[in-house]
Amino acid sequence: MTTETMKYGVHSEAGKLHKVMVCSPGLAHQRLTPRNCDELLFDDVIWLSQAKRDHCDFVTKMRERGVEVLEMHNLLTETVHIPEALAWILDRKIRPDTVGVGLANEVRAWMESLEPCRLAEFLIGGVVEENIPDTDESNALKMYRQYLGYSGFVLPPLPNTLFTRDTTCWIYGGVSLNPMYWPARRQETLPTTAIYKFHPDFAHKEFEVWYGDPDREHGMATLEGGDVMPIGKGLLLIGMGERTSRQAIGELAQNLFAKGTVERIIVAGLPKVSRRDASGYGIHLLRPGPGHRIPRSGQRDRSVLAAARRFGSDENQHSPRRQAARGGRGRCSGTRDIACRRDGRQ
Repeated sequence: MTTETMKYGVHSEAGKLHKVMVCSPGLAHQRLTPRNCDELLFDDVIWLSQAKRDHCDFVTKMRERGVEVLEMHNLLTETVHIPEALAWILDRKIRPDTVGVGLANEVRAWMESLEPCRLAEFLIGGVVEENIPDTDESNALKMYRQYLGYSGFVLPPLPNTLFTRDTTCWIYGGVSLNPMYWPARRQETLPTTAIYKFHPDFAHKEFEVWYGDPDREHGMATLEGGDVMPIGKGLLLIGMGERTSRQAIGELAQNLFAKGTVERIIVAGLPKVSRRDASGYGIHLLRPGPGHRIPRSGQRDRSVLAAARRFGSDENQHSPRRQAARGGRGRCSGTRDIACRRDGRQ
């Protein structure tokens, strides 16, 4: 089967990995300081040069094993080359309620003048006052600098984009564009959505969008991809806790059942504490149709592992694993293990 005929999707957590998206550490992590790292969900600043070396080693090891690795900065650079894609991103990124009434037009004009590679770097790495050049008409910018200084964020950085599986996750033959729980992460889904919507590697491929829309306010229906695991053979495991809510799980389950994509969904109720401190959780088994919701609780890890063993993994030869949520093409730089985030994940 040729690459052109393969469909994107993740059909097993344990299947062979064919394609993956990663995001290298860079400008966003360079902007971490002891003063802002807590707000940006990092426990501390990271050793950036070592993170880049570790990430390059990680990418190299995957490529040596035949995995096609896509790097998010490169994909975003190629995406913003497309005028329609650039307008779509900036319409949602540069608004009065994100950068302020007085700065919106000036910031957008400056970003539209940038080379695509530099623009992609700022979309992930954030923008500070000193990045924007002075003009004769930049009175609002000058007043902003007097208030926040040259290092004040016009657009905050997105250092957690490093964890690409969280913002979008692939479930069998489709993807979920996840509305994130933490305010510091809510802008992360936008660039990835733009890549899936406009980039030539994705724009003309056949895949479903199961849940999420950057143009919609999701309220309490938040979802994080690290809590979602397609086990195989129509079985899906989802952790429900602080970041992944019952509202989002309900909407996602409804969409998946409507298409016949899954047969059962196991929901593991996680305590709203760091996972390393978790003492137990409840298990709920969801099936499509009225009268098919079977609650089970108090069985902790054994129930999940038993379900995984019972249903096994399904590596469908005609729909091989084509995960697009972790990336690195050409550029080597970051790692998932350099720092712990405040929410308890590595």
